Amino acid sequence: MLTPLFSLTQTSDKLILKLHIPLADLSNSEFLVEDGVVFFGAPPYYLRLGLPGSVVEDDDHIEFKLESGDMFVTMTKLTPGEHFEDLDMLSRFIINSDSKKSASNVGIQILDSTTTLPEGTVDYDWFVELLEENDAARSDDDPMNVEIIKYPYGFAASKSGLFVDKPETCLPIDLPNPDFCPPSKRHRLQLQSVQDHFQAEHYIADYYETEASANALRQSIPWTEDKTGAPEFSDEYRHRLTVLSTRALPLLPPSPSDIGSLEKVKVEDTRTFVYLGLADLLFAYTYDYRVREGDENCESGWVVAKIASTLSWLEASFTQLEHVTRFFVLM
Repeated sequence: MLTPLFSLTQTSDKLILKLHIPLADLSNSEFLVEDGVVFFGAPPYYLRLGLPGSVVEDDDHIEFKLESGDMFVTMTKLTPGEHFEDLDMLSRFIINSDSKKSASNVGIQILDSTTTLPEGTVDYDWFVELLEENDAARSDDDPMNVEIIKYPYGFAASKSGLFVDKPETCLPIDLPNPDFCPPSKRHRLQLQSVQDHFQAEHYIADYYETEASANALRQSIPWTEDKTGAPEFSDEYRHRLTVLSTRALPLLPPSPSDIGSLEKVKVEDTRTFVYLGLADLLFAYTYDYRVREGDENCESGWVVAKIASTLSWLEASFTQLEHVTRFFVLM
């Protein structure tokens, strides 16, 4: 069965679901709203959708436009005037048929801002004081001083051994011997590299010649602007969101028993690494966006890959937000 392209819009008292179903067998179609879930089937299409808010069941209006292959379903909000949030985040509303079976292998889960933390969940402190490393602990910072064992990297430290047979993939990476350098050394090696390559003359020049950075600082950032009247997502983007909802992304690293003497990491620490790693990527993207003043640039991928510690140094052990921001301050 195919998942149809769809979109959600709203008025003050209506919720409108648009389905693009050009190949649907309408003579064998079904549509049902029950307990806040929309069920739609019309071979070869099938969709199960969790609604963003409460609607009046058995009070929907269906309209077909055969020339475009679109179906419009207008549902009445249970509370007139209620505003449903994030209607453009389509992947959060799709309910996969195997969601219960894959509960232990979930991917990205979007939580409501008012969600209460379950019992036993760790409340992360992102802003505790960052302690400097002991100078004595830096004696083993030689990049060649590594154990003969493959260490993980990537999203949630879920990859390893990718650079052994493909040295050309190491070009954007500054970390020596990426497959054999333990996570505990990467941060110190990066800090040492930044200090070794720091040039006071360039820093002073950038400080006094403000013209070069003035435009970047004045750059209007689109995601901070008022979104009233923002353009709708294209069908291609909606398709990407639909496909994303069916892909499970790993949240946990490989079991220590599967990768030898890898340092054991608690689940809550791993999630911290993931969240701070995403923050690192967002910082790098924002920096690149300001520098290129919002224009398209073929070198943006290289810039982000070099600036983000998650990519250039395969950093996988962020524990505090200061670990992420300190290298952006040094730039």
